[in-house]
Amino acid sequence: MDIPEYQRFKMPATRQSVTHKAEMGGVEFYITVGLVGGRPMEVFIKAGTLPPEIEDDFGFQGWCDITAELSSVILQAGVPLKVLCRHLRAHRFKPSGFAKQEGIGHANSVPDYLAKWMNMNWGEKDDQEVAGPKLPEPRGE
Repeated sequence: MDIPEYQRFKMPATRQSVTHKAEMGGVEFYITVGLVGGRPMEVFIKAGTLPPEIEDDFGFQGWCDITAELSSVILQAGVPLKVLCRHLRAHRFKPSGFAKQEGIGHANSVPDYLAKWMNMNWGEKDDQEVAGPKLPEPRGE
């Protein structure tokens, strides 16, 4: 079997991004998505305010970091957003709960929230109908 060599898109030094404040199940975190040509190409997730039962759990930020890093590598390798979102959805672990963001509903985990929010904003039309509204168009610089 002939497997093609892995190629990763090199991110430009300067690029646009969108940062979203997420709240779910008593946990606050921030998602930043780097865009190239309007397409998501990198992801960062940073913990914000955490409830006491998660605050002492150093693993939460680690899970956020690995979810974001792997999502970035996958997108830069040319895997469609639709495929990434399909694999992030429905995994169940804490924190989980109803999101304050319109269109998200209940999220089963941070990766599930990320998938719903990214699909809602950059997914294909058929996928967006079940995910909710898109972000407003960015203003000129």
